[in-house]
Amino acid sequence: MRRAALVLFGDSLTQRSFETGGWGARLADKYCRQADVFCRGYGGYTTRWCRAMLGGVFDIFPPRDDIVLVVVLFGTNESALNHLSLTQHVPIAEYAENLSTIVSKLRRRSKFVVLVTPPCLHEGRRIVHQRRRYQKDATGFLERTDSSLSKYAAVVREVAEYCNVPCLDLFRQTSASVCDGHDFFVDGVHFDKGGQEYFYNQIIAHFQIQEMDLFKVPSKLDCPFGLDMRTSKEMWKILFRDHKRNSVPSITSITVSADMISATRLFIFWISTLLCLFICLSSSR
Repeated sequence: MRRAALVLFGDSLTQRSFETGGWGARLADKYCRQADVFCRGYGGYTTRWCRAMLGGVFDIFPPRDDIVLVVVLFGTNESALNHLSLTQHVPIAEYAENLSTIVSKLRRRSKFVVLVTPPCLHEGRRIVHQRRRYQKDATGFLERTDSSLSKYAAVVREVAEYCNVPCLDLFRQTSASVCDGHDFFVDGVHFDKGGQEYFYNQIIAHFQIQEMDLFKVPSKLDCPFGLDMRTSKEMWKILFRDHKRNSVPSITSITVSADMISATRLFIFWISTLLCLFICLSSSR
């Protein structure tokens, strides 16, 4: 029996969520023994590329029946200024269409889909990072701005409303916190340890507000608890036997059954085609 799956889908903000103390790693710890958290974060990617990845060419997601929740976070790369980043910039209209399509496809595979707006851009921290990294070659110009990013955050809110899915407005929350003097970023874009913790707390609070407490999602244990098995020397055998007896059919067996049904339908189709062809040839004689 496989566990339920939580999928984090996005760009480098998602990829780096599994850093030590990252928001994705914290989710994996919170739902340990109940669900597996899959990090599907692709640094530098945009919705243009990730939309194409969902078309069947890349098998990047767990099986459909396993997925309970997908968290979607894009927008930072798309907001790059067109004249400075031709490969990453995605026009707002296309971004909205890409995001809507991604949500539509994911809703067919997951019980819950949550959209997250990109966090704000700390322009001061970004300039400092640029000078530190490129030194004398630093241009002093930002490849994206907080103003441009705010427009993409607004699109996320609109798409969430249109698709009727929850939206965690991380842009507004981080903007307000930065105005209050907090700094959550290592380079103006990506979270430091404090930012990772802040995002984790916000998304857990959002789950609770949306009544999406994943601990309440029915999910049988894949194996009995170790504490229960230590009550006697032979208890582990009893619990294993009872667990196997009470388990529902595995995902694998369901998949095999589905494959058998598809093969049967294909067999019937070809038999029907050959029969029709035989009748036509007989009539022509």
